[in-house]
Amino acid sequence: MLRSACLANCFDALAFKILSAVETSPRHSNQHEINAIRPIVQMFGDPQGCEKLNIPCLYIYADDDSVISNPGVLTLYDARAKGRELGRTDRSEYRMYYRTNDATLRMEEGDLLFIAHRKKSDTPAVFAIVDKDSDALPWLKWLFGYTEQQKTSFSGVDSDILINRELPARAYELFFAMGLEVPQNDDFLDEMIVRFKGTLPSTAEFSSYARLISGCPNAGEVQSGTADDLLYYWYNTETKLFLSFEKYLLDEEINRGLSAERFISLSKTFLNRRKTRAGQSLENHIEQIFIDRNIAYSRTPVTEGKSRPDYIFPSIEAYRDPAFPSMHLYMLGVKTTCKDRWRQILTEAARIKTKHLLTIEPGISENQTTEMKQQDVRLVLPRCLHSSFSDHQKEWIMGVEDFLKVVSD
Repeated sequence: MLRSACLANCFDALAFKILSAVETSPRHSNQHEINAIRPIVQMFGDPQGCEKLNIPCLYIYADDDSVISNPGVLTLYDARAKGRELGRTDRSEYRMYYRTNDATLRMEEGDLLFIAHRKKSDTPAVFAIVDKDSDALPWLKWLFGYTEQQKTSFSGVDSDILINRELPARAYELFFAMGLEVPQNDDFLDEMIVRFKGTLPSTAEFSSYARLISGCPNAGEVQSGTADDLLYYWYNTETKLFLSFEKYLLDEEINRGLSAERFISLSKTFLNRRKTRAGQSLENHIEQIFIDRNIAYSRTPVTEGKSRPDYIFPSIEAYRDPAFPSMHLYMLGVKTTCKDRWRQILTEAARIKTKHLLTIEPGISENQTTEMKQQDVRLVLPRCLHSSFSDHQKEWIMGVEDFLKVVSD
């Protein structure tokens, strides 16, 4: 079984906020400052008097296409220290001064900023900005314990979350791309090199391998309610194994020597392959659950025109039979993230009024889920991610077991 990782494996302490206009835009402010909170002072130390703490820092900006990283310095100080010395106030007001670099120049209102501390590092401070439109953003919000009340102020991540919440595959992948220290999960690297003869296998073969070494039972043997956990665990396991093996393959390429052109080409190949394999991985694992539960289905059949829904139940033959009642037909689309891509399934099976969509994206906004409901799309997510949704949304969202019962009945 693969070892689990958590936030505490990457950071000793962490705080985050959604950036406001005054903190990012030169049109609103040229101060390059962000108000700090007590957990941040506890991370790096309390400046004494008018002292300014200059902390070696790694500045990072990340979106879905690239990661920018700049070493620098982050300054923590008390803006009211002089006033206290003169007896004008007895309060402290801590601020952080950040430097202009390629990462901070891309900061925009609505982006997520997280500041973290790493004890065993030459750059103990991490100042990381995640683009507000990134696929990783809802994952990080869920992972950090974000709520809508935290839009304007810093929040420290609770120690229980740091220690107990497992690092999901999407966050693991993001931290890995940022160059932050994460557990490499290399326990199976030597085995993978031998098994796959030093080359990347097909997604189906890799998915099967991830299930084999996961230590989980066959999905047909698990008790009711646990297929949700099984799907989520299989997907996370495959992603972590894939990143470990991919790093080995990339290191091998680099050791052989790379031209600039080859490096650029290879980078694009790796990024595109990650996105493609993620979706295929989720499809492979849910299909295995259908097989283990003896659920009849057709995968990626042609319905109307060139439309190919991911799954039709009970079969494409039943779908094409006009005498088969439409009320007993179901379809399932599978997407790791939704955004605007969820609309693609609307035209994929004209006979089926209510479409089901399996995703592993947490914290989808109420505006988006309301639109889905209006379009007769029903979300299906592993139960462990339901806590990232409001109570109102939870009444409508299905778990994996809920959906299996529908198509089984």
